[in-house]
Amino acid sequence: MMTVRLSRIAATAGTMMSLIALVLSACVPAQQYNALENDYNQLNQQLSGEIAQQQVHITRLQGAIKVAVNSELLFTSGG
Repeated sequence: MMTVRLSRIAATAGTMMSLIALVLSACVPAQQYNALENDYNQLNQQLSGEIAQQQVHITRLQGAIKVAVNSELLFTSGG
C-alpha cells in the first residue's frame, strides 16, 4: 500500500516538473525582460505628469509595453 502511494507521488512530481519546464521555456529571456523593465520605468518617469492626470496609462505585457493615450490628448476638441 505504501509503495503504491509513493509511486503515485513520484509520478505526479515528474509530471509537475515537466509542466514547470514547459512553462519556463515560454518565458521571456532575462536580457529582454530587463530591457523591457528599463523601458517601462523610463516611460513612467517621462510621462509621470500625464499618468497623474490619467491621460496616459502604461501596462507591461509579456514581451511588450502597451501605452494607452486619452484621445483628447491627441485630438483637441473644437477646431
